[in-house]
Amino acid sequence: MIFASWSWRSWVLFVLAAVAVAAYFGVLPAVEQALEPPTAPEVVAKLAAQPKVAQSFSEPLYGRMDAWMLIFLFVFVSPLALLMAVTIGIFLLSALAGAFAPLLGGEKIAMLVMEIGSIVAVFMTRDSWLPPLMYFLGLVARAYVVIAA
Repeated sequence: MIFASWSWRSWVLFVLAAVAVAAYFGVLPAVEQALEPPTAPEVVAKLAAQPKVAQSFSEPLYGRMDAWMLIFLFVFVSPLALLMAVTIGIFLLSALAGAFAPLLGGEKIAMLVMEIGSIVAVFMTRDSWLPPLMYFLGLVARAYVVIAA
């Protein structure tokens, strides 16, 4: 009779708890396999096999240590760099939108024009930033392959 007085939130929590307990005891292995995120070892292997990075971290004494250092720096420094880049980008877009607002009929329209313009600029200049990005991703993938081996 206690279940009759439960609200919908209690029922949702009860069902989630039941599913968690069932998954813990292995009752739902087919569902777990179906919901497992796909891994991409072939993508990592392809990035690690780029000609420019194929011989990276192959030094017998310090190669594995260098790979660990790169992975450590990538994991801890990349989020900070990404946060800084996004913050500076938003600041520059806001400043440009504020400068062009009188010409374009308002700050919202100017911001929209600046965002569309920056997206087009990033797309048009991809030949200058894509190769270094692929090289860096190849280095990270190569470091991962060296560590995992």
